[in-house]
Amino acid sequence: MQIQKRLTLGIGVLFAMILLLGIQSVGYIRDLSKASVNIIADNYNSLRYASDMMTSLDSIEYDSAAMLPLLETLALQQKNITEADEFQATGALQQRIAMLQDTVTPRTIQLVRSDLYRIMELNMAAIQAKSRLLSDASEEAMWWLAITAVLCVLIAFVFLIRFPRGVVKPITMLKEGILEIANFNYDKRLDFKHNKEFKTVAESFNKMAEKLSEYRRSTVEDLMTNKKRIEAIVNSLHEPIIGLDPDKKILFMNNEAFTILNLKPIDVIGKNAAEVALGNDLLRRLIRGLYSSENEHAPRPNYWGKKKNFFENG
Repeated sequence: MQIQKRLTLGIGVLFAMILLLGIQSVGYIRDLSKASVNIIADNYNSLRYASDMMTSLDSIEYDSAAMLPLLETLALQQKNITEADEFQATGALQQRIAMLQDTVTPRTIQLVRSDLYRIMELNMAAIQAKSRLLSDASEEAMWWLAITAVLCVLIAFVFLIRFPRGVVKPITMLKEGILEIANFNYDKRLDFKHNKEFKTVAESFNKMAEKLSEYRRSTVEDLMTNKKRIEAIVNSLHEPIIGLDPDKKILFMNNEAFTILNLKPIDVIGKNAAEVALGNDLLRRLIRGLYSSENEHAPRPNYWGKKKNFFENG
């Protein structure tokens, strides 16, 4: 999968989870708020109407004008019946108030007050029942939100572990490949079959590595050819020749030098000339000038066979 698609998928999933949590939270809050408003709007009004009628009832014994607000409040209560038993209680209250309109007696007032208490008890019980339902609904909403949040956290955790790995993995492989090339391992190859974005990069990398490998082989072959050519030229000379590097290590000798110094290639090539000279008097005399302030290029006489020979440090 392409990195762009991975990023789109990961961000899209996180956005969907946030949106889900937001919609679910708003939905539960709206339902709970609506339920609480219904409790206030319905049952609280019934309690208020009953309280107002109770006040009017207290004044009706000595003030006949209190009958009018009592009837008006009764009409409001008849329009606000929400509970099953409240309809019967309101009907009984209506009958008692009709009796009160004919004759105001303490017995009738007591009956009306009992009906008002009944309506208040019904609404108080309804408020308590709805409060318990509201509490249960809020607890259920909390559990559903908690479950959804846990699922979102688990999904996010999986994305946190797998998503960066999928994005970083090809980059890490490319980095390792570059380090291998930097360490002259030109046989390193990359394979991004399942990643179209890095497939082109891998093909270019593999072509580069192949070209470098070919160049290295050709360079080594050229060096070996030149080395053999130089060795052939040096060995064709009749004068002994010894080649040293700046650290006084012996790089090469021609056959004439091996014969004169009575040495073998395995004993001298790559070794320090001073170490080899410890066991070879002639070589020690030849390289003496390299470790002293004498004229290095002055010819040095030496006898080989029956002839006097001169050796020069070049």
